[in-house]
Amino acid sequence: MKNEDLLNRWLDIHNRNYLEYYFNQKEPRWHTKQFFLQSYYLFQRLKDDGSWDDYIKDYHKIFLRDPNNDWYGRRSPVDKEKAWENSIEWTNTFFIIRDVGFPYNRSSRKKMSKNLQYYIENALSSPFDNCHDFMICSAIEVFPKTFSSQKDRFIDILEKNSDTKDFTPHQLMAYLKLLKNESDHQELKEKVQDLLISWINNPEGSENQQVLIWARLLTNMGWWDLYQKYIETIKINFNKNLKEIHSIDWNNISIILEAVYISASPEKKMRFRVRLKKK
Repeated sequence: MKNEDLLNRWLDIHNRNYLEYYFNQKEPRWHTKQFFLQSYYLFQRLKDDGSWDDYIKDYHKIFLRDPNNDWYGRRSPVDKEKAWENSIEWTNTFFIIRDVGFPYNRSSRKKMSKNLQYYIENALSSPFDNCHDFMICSAIEVFPKTFSSQKDRFIDILEKNSDTKDFTPHQLMAYLKLLKNESDHQELKEKVQDLLISWINNPEGSENQQVLIWARLLTNMGWWDLYQKYIETIKINFNKNLKEIHSIDWNNISIILEAVYISASPEKKMRFRVRLKKK
């Protein structure tokens, strides 16, 4: 997929959905949350020349929602039909809270708090199913004091399953961040890290599967001690896979576009910003 085609598709989706997301009082599902949250990260990345400051200053208001429906009580991670979707939706909501601030009114905050402990316990009952581990890791990251005991339990579960489970690179990235400052679990951290490095050196999966993994490595792993060591390998493989694919799920376009920007040269970054402003 060409960068220009990717940018045009992102612009079309962004501009068609922005006002509806901003004004619609119904809480949007995870696809929309994820697309605009990653778009927010993209604009944050574009701040490096200072010319986007005025736009970014107000962009976060899209997340300051005042929903009129009690969706917090109807997003169970063990729902028979939508467990996976609900787990991903909670994950995105936690990251909105982390990066934008709590975006809801007092009533919604109470409803969320009331259900959150219960839902995290539900997720811990089967932590490797239906993206429960992503929900758990993000909750622990955003609310470390609230879920300190759940963190210890999840790390214990992870240690017991680290030799038998076949974890995806997406999972390994989440686990590695969870273990970043855990000096008491250095052996587990090194095991998770070695598995991720092994995948980087010997990637598996289709081009569509790989391009999202490479994009997440580029955009979300800047804190990793070994990021600079592997950055060139990640960039090369990301661009190689991007050229081979012809379609991308719309909710992932923002993160792919951010990865394109990160992997570009300074001259291409400038042209990217100019093209985006013109459109």
